[in-house]
Amino acid sequence: MAKKITDIIDEIISITKNNSSDKGVQFERLMAIYLRTDPTYADRFSDVWLWSEWPDKWYAIDVGIDLIAREKVTGEYWAIQCKFYNPEHILQKHDIDSFFTASGKKFMTAEGEKNFSTRMIISTTYKWSKNAENAIADQLIPTVRIWFNDLEKSPIDWSSFDLYKMDDIRLLPSPPNSVHPKKPVFPVAIRVPATFCMSIFRSKRE
Repeated sequence: MAKKITDIIDEIISITKNNSSDKGVQFERLMAIYLRTDPTYADRFSDVWLWSEWPDKWYAIDVGIDLIAREKVTGEYWAIQCKFYNPEHILQKHDIDSFFTASGKKFMTAEGEKNFSTRMIISTTYKWSKNAENAIADQLIPTVRIWFNDLEKSPIDWSSFDLYKMDDIRLLPSPPNSVHPKKPVFPVAIRVPATFCMSIFRSKRE
């Protein structure tokens, strides 16, 4: 049977012996590779860093932000948190509080002072408490959520993926005679299926 993303998640749990810290780090690395490879995001982002690798981090340790992405066209920055939980876990507001605090701060780059334009939360659980849902609503910084189902539907070839050779990740071959749609002109909102993800985007100013 072909390997699926669920098998890769099980493999992470196995090789880390279900250690929360270790499996979190492995999941963050996997999600960074995913964002650099899946065309939806690879076409949008010029860079995706682990927090520890981001040249403009203001603390050496993780402050609640796991990944940073920068848009190709606008140069805007996204703050990303990866939540690797049991699917039955109900994500609580306190699970994302530190992320919201850190991603609301301004920071310095070589180009001057910046702030995050968008937040993204990648979660392996679909269950969110009412307070967690309310926390991301009507924020000045919009929040994009990616669910486990979005990973399953990605054009990434999970069947050939090797956790020990993450950089060898590849896309599934295109079907014969498939018609490739034109790439969208950025900046645009990422379109994630509404049944799986609630995306809140503010309009871009010229």
